[in-house]
Amino acid sequence: MVNGRDELACDALVLAPGHSARDTYEMLARRGAVLQPKPFAVGVRVEHPQALINRIQYGAGHHPALPPADYGLAFNDRQAGRSAYSFCMCPGGVVVAGSSEAGGVVTNGMSGSLRNSPFANSALVATVGQDDFGGSGPLAGIEFQRALERRALLRGWGIPGAGAEPYGVSGASEHSRHCLLLSPGRF
Repeated sequence: MVNGRDELACDALVLAPGHSARDTYEMLARRGAVLQPKPFAVGVRVEHPQALINRIQYGAGHHPALPPADYGLAFNDRQAGRSAYSFCMCPGGVVVAGSSEAGGVVTNGMSGSLRNSPFANSALVATVGQDDFGGSGPLAGIEFQRALERRALLRGWGIPGAGAEPYGVSGASEHSRHCLLLSPGRF
């Protein structure tokens, strides 16, 4: 269907609606579409003072005309077939809510064009696949995501004022106590 009434015939159709289109995947499964599960990455969003990242990347006496510094991290374990890496590093950015459904915590990051927030943030993620999902079928990965998001909500991650100390992060700044990225990195 193109517009609710016209239909275009094709031999094969590839849809790529994105990770937040869970309702679309569920509708396609109900209608008998062949869905293929695939590995993806899950993780946490971490936040740092931008001045710290600048000092690490540029040195203590960096020139003020330099842009806010960024970074990238990557680890590949070929033997285990797993990777961990930073993703969507936002220099001078902010952490934002990204939930597409009620009952869970999802975050994202963004930088305005000036990149002038006193904080930087990045996702730190690890690859997961069918063996991690605890189920089979093409929608098992979606249920895996939902379970992680619900557990994050139940633990208070993402609730302003929840604080970092209960999760083993000592010495957190007053600002970071109000960010949802403070987790021990395990579910």
